Amino acid sequence: MSSTTQLLVGIHLYRSLLKEARNLPDKNAATHFTNKIKSDFRREPLPESSTKAVKRVKDAQRLLRQLQATNDGYLHSLQRTLETSYERRGAGKHQLLRAFTLPSPTPHFSRPLSVLLTSPLSHTSRPPTPSQLLKPPTLPPRADPTSEEYRLLGPLIPQRIKSIKKRYWRTQVGKVRAPVAVRVEGEGQKEGLREIGLKRWEYEKGLERLGELERRAGVSVQGRPRAPKRSQPPLERLSRETGPGESPHESQLPPQDSPIFRDEKNRPDRILPPTKSTKWSLPKSLTPRLLRRRYQEILATSPVLVVGPKKGEDGEERNMKVVLSEMAKGGIGLVSEMSEEDEWWLERAAGEEEVKKGMKGKRRE
Repeated sequence: MSSTTQLLVGIHLYRSLLKEARNLPDKNAATHFTNKIKSDFRREPLPESSTKAVKRVKDAQRLLRQLQATNDGYLHSLQRTLETSYERRGAGKHQLLRAFTLPSPTPHFSRPLSVLLTSPLSHTSRPPTPSQLLKPPTLPPRADPTSEEYRLLGPLIPQRIKSIKKRYWRTQVGKVRAPVAVRVEGEGQKEGLREIGLKRWEYEKGLERLGELERRAGVSVQGRPRAPKRSQPPLERLSRETGPGESPHESQLPPQDSPIFRDEKNRPDRILPPTKSTKWSLPKSLTPRLLRRRYQEILATSPVLVVGPKKGEDGEERNMKVVLSEMAKGGIGLVSEMSEEDEWWLERAAGEEEVKKGMKGKRRE
């Protein structure tokens, strides 16, 4: 840590943090970090000689460097800042997972948590199978009464089996991605959440969070880049024509005084130099296209838990599945629907392939 960093304490550090937080390119991120900084500095001050007070100052200085790097255009810091503000990492993520991991004397995998763990969309590594959740693979052979080790060495004590299962539960919960929203199909959303054991889940807030990410990750049809004219249907060419000197992209760009188009001359003076870390590579210009891609990457790691409608009065359990947003990176939301002309070309290509195969068969005969 440089001497300049060590001098930034107290009111100067507080003002620098607020200044950087208000200049963030995302409105929700600016609000999130502004409230966080104010609440952290309003806590009861600890003695200066305490190690906790020193750690608190170092954490604030680290946050200041992160916000400065975000405003400078470093992708690693920008992605981290957006994920924190949209509760994809940090304390916000753990707060969302609390609804799935209710405190109990013996940790167990609830049904919604099991659905998240066994899905590759919500697991950061290879997801376990449902049988592995019931019987963890980390259990030694002596835990199985039918094994040879059990016959020769005897059974394990119950305390060790309980600790192994608890450790496996903590490991798997640490690898799961918190769902950005829970969507209940049919009527009775609150009743559906109560049936699957998610009474503490904030339903409306989750859908609002998902809608905000999709709105920022998507772009209207008029703002998308045009396909080549030879591949455009006639109706699309007529509907998207513009007059001389007009551009279909101008209405999609934010105003020039937006923080996205900040010029180097108008940037606030750096109180601390940006961190020169190799993992941040070179800074980028914060354009609308770059920010859309960041939101699409966030949606790619933000699963949505879909709860099916109620089947009947027989008490059958609702079906649950994990999906991703259509606006996620690699999803189907950015691909236009197939037109009648596209279907005609596909049918023609399929017919030509059948004709070629028939001609090859006749030549062999």
